[in-house]
Amino acid sequence: MRSENVETHAAADSALWNAFVRRAGLRASCSITKVVNAVKGIPYGRSSEATAEGVVREWRGTCSTKHALLSALISTRWPDTRVRLVHRVYEITPTEARCLHGDMVAQSIPASGITDVHTYVVLSAPAGSVVVDVTFPGNPWDGVSDMPPACGRGFDVEPKSDPWTTKLALIRQYCDPATREPFIAALGRAHDPMPGSKEGV
Repeated sequence: MRSENVETHAAADSALWNAFVRRAGLRASCSITKVVNAVKGIPYGRSSEATAEGVVREWRGTCSTKHALLSALISTRWPDTRVRLVHRVYEITPTEARCLHGDMVAQSIPASGITDVHTYVVLSAPAGSVVVDVTFPGNPWDGVSDMPPACGRGFDVEPKSDPWTTKLALIRQYCDPATREPFIAALGRAHDPMPGSKEGV
C-alpha cells in the first residue's frame, strides 16, 4: 500500500511538472531560475480551485497558491533544494499600500491600517538560503539574490505541520475580516490584468 501511495504521488508530481512547463513554454530541462520567473509571471488572482493544479489550469494564483505551486515544482525537479513556506503577519497602512500596490488598494484601507498574512518561500541548497517571493509579476529573479517579500514588515511564522492550516489560524487570530476583505478584493483588481476575474486571498 505504501509503495502504491508513493507511486501515485510521484505520478501526480510528474503530471503537474509536465503541465506547467507546457503552459509556461519552458523546456523540461530548464533551470530553477526559469521556473521561479515563470511562476512569478503568472497573473495574480484567485483560481477557482485553490491548489497548485488550479493555478496551472487557470494560469492565475495568489501568494498562497503560487507558492504552493513553486514548492511542488521545485520538490519534484530539484529534490536537494529544500523549500520552506513562510507566513508573515504584517500591518499595512494606506501610504504603504499606495507605494506597493497603487491608489486603488490604498483607498480600500482605513487610515489606521490593517493586518494581513502573506506567504513566501525560502529556498535552501548547499550554496545557502535565499528568499523568493513570486506573488506578483515584475522584475525577474537573478537566481542568487534575496527577493523582498511583497508586503510590509512584520513577524514570520514557519509552519511545523500543514502550512495552510497554519495560515488560516493566523488569519483568524490576527485579521479583521471587515477590513481585510476589502483590501484583498482591491488587491485582486489592482494586480489582475483580466477584467471580471476572481479576487485573491
